[in-house]
Amino acid sequence: MSYSNRLYLYAPFALLLLLALGYSAYWYLVANRIDAELERLNRSEAIPGVTLAFAEKRVGGFPFRFDITLEGVTLASTADNGATAWRAERIALHAMSYGRALYILEADGLQTFSWPRADGTLNILQVTPGIARASAYVVDGALARFDIDVLNVSGEDVSQGAAPERNFSAARAQLHLLARDDNTMALVASLDAAQIGSGYRPALGPDLSRVRIEGHFTEAQHFDTLRAGTAVMRDALEAWREAGGTLILNPIEAAWGGTQLMGEGTLALDEEHHFAGTISAHPEDPVSFLGALAQSEMIPADARAQLQVFRQFAGAMPGTLDIPIRLEATLPFGDAPVTPVLAFQQGPNAFATGMVVTFSSGAVP
Repeated sequence: MSYSNRLYLYAPFALLLLLALGYSAYWYLVANRIDAELERLNRSEAIPGVTLAFAEKRVGGFPFRFDITLEGVTLASTADNGATAWRAERIALHAMSYGRALYILEADGLQTFSWPRADGTLNILQVTPGIARASAYVVDGALARFDIDVLNVSGEDVSQGAAPERNFSAARAQLHLLARDDNTMALVASLDAAQIGSGYRPALGPDLSRVRIEGHFTEAQHFDTLRAGTAVMRDALEAWREAGGTLILNPIEAAWGGTQLMGEGTLALDEEHHFAGTISAHPEDPVSFLGALAQSEMIPADARAQLQVFRQFAGAMPGTLDIPIRLEATLPFGDAPVTPVLAFQQGPNAFATGMVVTFSSGAVP
């Protein structure tokens, strides 16, 4: 075989080998840069206002991904009233080494969330997910879409002085956020097969079968710097509040305590950056709703007796009960217990023609 023939035979393999070596050098160069950047960020500000700390790190995924695993992770943000933090036993971040900027985040083990109360103490919530994944899609250097999907999650309030049985579980919880070109941000949230512990005094019992919420943020252009990672969250929220931004929720659908609820609401931020406003809902079947409410430990005993009598009377009526019942939740909820207040609307014959159940923090029955 002549030299020229051998050249044609081996040249493609040599070129392929050269490309593989070049790509391998590129991957290890980027991986080393990621490792060095993580080392620099450890115990320092990762994005404005948020400090990252971790005990161990690993970078892998060769050849087509970058896989970052962090153990003993803490993300914390400090404000005037105290620190808000997320602590995780282990998190992993995955990204392809080519193509679009899509990042996958997984959290494993015990997750602890803490945030300050008005009296200076901390609310502490411990959550253990079966599977917890999130994805972030970045366009032109800014977060365009964010999704969270958690399966088989359970949690417990372990704050100092927390009441017994303040726990919960759910088969699935999801949150989706999408920035849109019309200066709004779409929101979809859902919860499936949830159980609420008696320590939370659930209004319609422990069985929350399904919740789905659709909505959008107005004036969402004030979140642009936050999505680009160049602004402190509280500054972006303050700009959004001053611009009159609102969170419009419509529809809100829930299956709770054997009754179906449909609702809507409009919320805004108050000066302390708590969501404030009113969420209202009505039950599709008033009789089943009254039955669930009559069993609620949130309701005072005398009011439960009234509800039970009213339900028995309504259930004995022929046909379908046609009486307007409205639930209202007045936000924000503070640290005081949330207590419902029942208000019966009466007609000329002194019989109830409607009922409003208002939930607010610290309400007096």
